[in-house]
Amino acid sequence: MRGGDVDSHLHSTAPSHPDLFDLISRIDSSWDISVKVVAILVVAYAVCRRLGLTEGLDGAVAGGVQALSVRLSARSKIQARWPQVQAKINALLGDKVVLHGLRVSNMPRPIPVDAAEAVLPDLYDKAVLTTAKSIRAAKHFPPMGENLSHGLVLRETGDAEPFDAESDSIKIKRTDYATIEALRQHGRPGTVVTAGAVLYCKETDEILLQLRAAKSATHPDCLHTFGGNYEPFTWVNERDDAFEEPLRHTAIREVGEETGIADIEAKRAAVLIAEQLPLPTCSTGFVQYYYMGVYVSRKQLARIKSNDQEGRVYRFTLEAFRKLIKRGVRVGRDGREHPTAFVPSGLAHVLVWLGLGAPDQTLRCPIEARALATYRDVMHDIEAFLRTNEERLYPRAEGAGSGASHPASR
Repeated sequence: MRGGDVDSHLHSTAPSHPDLFDLISRIDSSWDISVKVVAILVVAYAVCRRLGLTEGLDGAVAGGVQALSVRLSARSKIQARWPQVQAKINALLGDKVVLHGLRVSNMPRPIPVDAAEAVLPDLYDKAVLTTAKSIRAAKHFPPMGENLSHGLVLRETGDAEPFDAESDSIKIKRTDYATIEALRQHGRPGTVVTAGAVLYCKETDEILLQLRAAKSATHPDCLHTFGGNYEPFTWVNERDDAFEEPLRHTAIREVGEETGIADIEAKRAAVLIAEQLPLPTCSTGFVQYYYMGVYVSRKQLARIKSNDQEGRVYRFTLEAFRKLIKRGVRVGRDGREHPTAFVPSGLAHVLVWLGLGAPDQTLRCPIEARALATYRDVMHDIEAFLRTNEERLYPRAEGAGSGASHPASR
């Protein structure tokens, strides 16, 4: 129901209790809490108005109705664009990345489950367990390095699609990074849960991307968006599960670690659910819950500090991003031009954001026309580029840093 429909319906409805509860029940369960609260208040106001109890409230309520209408209009526009964007990008990148859904509400909550051996047999494989034990002893025993907790997606028989955009939870199995490394060494599959965000500064017209470190365990020297591994609760730390929305905290924490911007606001942003599939050189897959997008200020840009262990922060105007794709080269750390190389899912994140009209964290699209024009041009350029240069755009996934102590799960 659009904001205008809500208002007109209220003025034509009798104030009986059944009608009030009927209206409240029709509020979409996927709306974020701020929209639900405003919608319920509008319904309550309609009842009070019929009873003559609204003296002095008209101005405040009018502002609330307008805010609700603007958000619902922005939400509807994004949802209308999503199916076509999803279909086009899946057709273009579907052998490497699958776009599962788009949420315009809170992040789903990871639910730890004690998985039986039949569900994740590779976790109980004797060779994998032996290798993981050796990795812990050689590399992750303090103070040599952290062995952070990870969450693997569970796909149990009879379960619904685990990445359903309407689901408010996702089943996971807690494990550690040593086990993830062991699974990779033995070529065994596993889908790691991650979260992050597409960052953009309207004041400077710049998309922010990370050039991953040369020693990254996966996709070294490739451009990516910002994000990383969800760290579930263990007996030695609470990490992301200590917060009301664990995956939201994962995204904020990872952006802070990789950019130095530790105060992004993303609670009301749209959330893309994407899956980077296992590749021949890396058996690990990643399910990614990414905010589309988060606008940062010029003041926040001034605090950017690249993390040498993770990678360097690069900034591209929309025009520079298009040229990056069209020319197939970027300027490297040495100041010279190098072939453009993307993490497949990172490219997908930016394309989705542009294709939706470049929404901010309130779902508004202040650079909509330019974003959609850039999306059309870039999609055309990528299609042309992939016909002859696919390996240059998506190089091998595994790097020399596969033995690094820091988990580069993305």
